Amino acid sequence: MQNIVEGYQGETLRRWEKFMRSEPLSKIRKLPLVHTHGEHFLEVFRHPKAGVSTNKFLRILHNRALDLGWLLNPVLPKRAWPKFRYQSRRGITLLEHQKLVEAEHDPEYKLYYQFLWETGGSQTDIAGLHWSNIDREQRHLSYERKKLEGRGFCGAALVIGESLQRILDQLPQEGWLFPSIRIRREVDRASRFRKVRIRAGVEDVTLHGYRYAWAERAMSAGMPEREAMAHLGHNSRAIHQAYARKANVLTMPLEHYEKIKAEKVIEFRQVA
Repeated sequence: MQNIVEGYQGETLRRWEKFMRSEPLSKIRKLPLVHTHGEHFLEVFRHPKAGVSTNKFLRILHNRALDLGWLLNPVLPKRAWPKFRYQSRRGITLLEHQKLVEAEHDPEYKLYYQFLWETGGSQTDIAGLHWSNIDREQRHLSYERKKLEGRGFCGAALVIGESLQRILDQLPQEGWLFPSIRIRREVDRASRFRKVRIRAGVEDVTLHGYRYAWAERAMSAGMPEREAMAHLGHNSRAIHQAYARKANVLTMPLEHYEKIKAEKVIEFRQVA
């Protein structure tokens, strides 16, 4: 555990530290590697608070120990590891988004939710945006993903459309875009959103639902997959190589594709 955190920093490091303090690991935390058996891992997975992240991070720890030669044989063979069972997730619909904005009383949070809707950015990345991320003349927005800090430029770069510009015009015109939200912890923003969601009568969505919503809208509007991945800051070999060459990779705003889609739709009228 001590060895693996040396290769991480920022948000990724905090995620690892949180995982290594988690209750499921209490069963193996002080157990010598050579005394660790498959049953110990199975006890970890049976813990009531064990989930997908427990499975994921423990696999990485296990594989690191094997790679370093600290384990001569796997503690669990591949087929014995539990399957990843993700909870069903979905995007926030336009109607739900409108209800959420209406139910939110704080003007800064209202604009924050609208910004998430227009960009599909993660809640942490958007909360930490600064005017230095914005090229006013070229109308470009670019930022590095907090989740991928220290891995070269793994970020998003997009053209600012009319809808996003209207939101920017209502935000502070220098410094941090969301000064109060920026200093809140991720868990605090999630907790507030849950209260707003309940007040708005919206069920089974989280702040991350804005990211799913944007991706669903992009697919529906016909945005090319590669461009959508660049917009969201998702990793792909092609995009990474483009950034490595310092190419000017920018994506059009989603509303550009939604307008094209709307123009293609032909109204059907039944003739009597």
